[in-house]
Order: sequence, then C-alpha cells, then structure tokens
Amino acid sequence: MVHFWKDSISIILANYSEEIENTGDAIAELGSAQVNFVDDSGSIVGTSDMSTPVPNVLSPSETAFLGDSAMWNAVDNTNKELVDDIRLAAGLYDSEGKLVAVLKESLQVSLNPNNTADFEIFYPNFPKDIKGKVTEM
Repeated sequence: MVHFWKDSISIILANYSEEIENTGDAIAELGSAQVNFVDDSGSIVGTSDMSTPVPNVLSPSETAFLGDSAMWNAVDNTNKELVDDIRLAAGLYDSEGKLVAVLKESLQVSLNPNNTADFEIFYPNFPKDIKGKVTEM
C-alpha cells in the first residue's frame, strides 16, 4: 500500500508498506528491493533504494514486511557561486505548531548557480511520544 501527498509548501511525502508471502514449497531468500513512487500520470516522483524485507528468509507460508517513509522536494541554488556543502533540514510540527522532530540530510553533489537538485529524506519510526502527532512539515 502506498500513500503520498503534498504538504503546504509542495514537499512530497510518501509512506509505503507491503506484505510478501512465500506461497511456494521451498525456503525463499529475499534480496533488496527498489520502490518507485509514481504520480497519477505515471511519472516517477521518488525512489526508495535498497529496502530490505524483514525477515529476509521465508519458509513456506511465512510473510515478510517491506516499508518506509520518505519526503521529496528540490533545492535551488539562487547564489552566483557553486555550492558544494548543501545541508537540509525539515521541522515536523504538531497541530498546535509545536516542533516535535527534525529530519536532516546532506546532498552529495555540487550545485551550480541557478540550478536545482532533487532530494529525499527518510524519516524513521518515531517514538511513541511523537508518533501520530506530526500534522505539518
């Protein structure tokens, strides 16, 4: 199951989860999977690389789970110089506007003036005191 949506500043957020059942008669060893997120037109809007099902070895009739959460957007270099140290952060807020978590990422590319680079930030399973409270990013 895949859910994705845009927040108030057009950041694309996604959450996916899947069950994988071994319907065969032999033990199955599962490798990593790439998940592509597509919009209504079929265009890829984000990719989750190297997702590993848990567990990764299944006896017949056993089930594994695959899932993650991520956000995608783009960053623009509006400077007149090359930028090679790009650090990103996203604040996660509850319904009262209180900051409950921060996600951080660094881009591993240099960005020329007036160019754009796409990015993604994966967000973890939050602790019980945060889970379910995030309403805005």
